[in-house]
Amino acid sequence: MGLIVDDDNDGEVLIPPPNFSMVEDEIYRSGFPELENFGFLSTLNLRSIM
Repeated sequence: MGLIVDDDNDGEVLIPPPNFSMVEDEIYRSGFPELENFGFLSTLNLRSIM
């Protein structure tokens, strides 16, 4: 997955963490997120990160 432009947030570029993918509905996996990935992660409405 590459860069994503979020049309709802003034064209902000959203960057997923490395190796990001969906495991099943509402369950995702990825490498360790960096500060630049938080905009993308906030769009997922996550309840916890392990």
